[in-house]
Amino acid sequence: MDKFRIDLFNDEFNSLVKIIKESGDVSLLKKVENAKFISYSSKKASATIKASAARVKVSKDKIENAINHIRMSGDKITINAIVDFTRMYKITVLRYISEDDIISLNGIVD
Repeated sequence: MDKFRIDLFNDEFNSLVKIIKESGDVSLLKKVENAKFISYSSKKASATIKASAARVKVSKDKIENAINHIRMSGDKITINAIVDFTRMYKITVLRYISEDDIISLNGIVD
C-alpha cells in the first residue's frame, strides 16, 4: 500500500482535523491525531535555500552555454537542442526558458 506525506501549516492542519472529525472517519482521525510535528532549524532552512539557489544558477548557466554553443554552430535554437546539449531533463529546461524565449532567440518576430 502506498504512503503519502503532506506538509501543512498549523492552521491548515487544524482545518483538516475539523473536517475529518465532521466526517466521522475514526481510523483517519486516529492517524491524523498521531501525526508527527516536524520543525526545521533556521540553519537547515538557510542551507536549503542556498543549495537551491546554487542548483538554479548551475542550470541557468548550462542553458545559457547551450544557447551560445547552438547559436555559434549556426543551428536553430530549440528546446530539444538545448536538452540534447545540456543533457538536462526537458521539464527542467522549460522551467527556465519558454517557447517565447526560443522564438525571440531565433530572431523570429511576429
